Amino acid sequence: MKITKVESQKHRKNRYSIYIDGEFAVGVNEEVLLALELRQGMEVPASLLEKIISAEEKQKVKEQALNLLSYRARSKKELADRLQQKGAETQCIDEVLANLESIGLVNDLEFAKLWVRERGKLYGPFRLRSELFKKGVAKEIIEETLNEFNEIELAQKIAQRWLNSHKSLSKEVIKRRLIGFLARRGISYDTINSLDIFTEI
Repeated sequence: MKITKVESQKHRKNRYSIYIDGEFAVGVNEEVLLALELRQGMEVPASLLEKIISAEEKQKVKEQALNLLSYRARSKKELADRLQQKGAETQCIDEVLANLESIGLVNDLEFAKLWVRERGKLYGPFRLRSELFKKGVAKEIIEETLNEFNEIELAQKIAQRWLNSHKSLSKEVIKRRLIGFLARRGISYDTINSLDIFTEI
């Protein structure tokens, strides 16, 4: 088998059609074309054709992963789950994500730090820990990320905001509801009980 023509696709940027022995064989991304040095006149044994198809599949999965990351940061497990839902094979997903990890585009530690930085404005460590665990972040990464989290400072801030909009309630009702509110926000009961704000109600 021999490549008889390499043709740029008119309506798909960076895509090329590969013709083998005069017939269309496969469409490939420009990255695949260059990486495998595909050109007219090149001999194509069955093993190379399989390699082309595999490389094109990986490129497709890589583009899907990058597209997902363009919307927001995601954990490695989140990406793997979404790619699997799109029909990608497990081995292909693993190889693509390993490549993206090696160049820093997938990084669970950085993802966890960003998650805590953003969500930590509203929620305490109990909730953040649970959220990160569900997203497949390793326990040691979660603990490292939450190690310097100032739970008391956050609890004071959100408790004060809550109090400012519930001043019309009785002291007993305020205390009960505020404790429940803070607990739902992921604040530990030890921290809740240590807050000075309850002595001021």
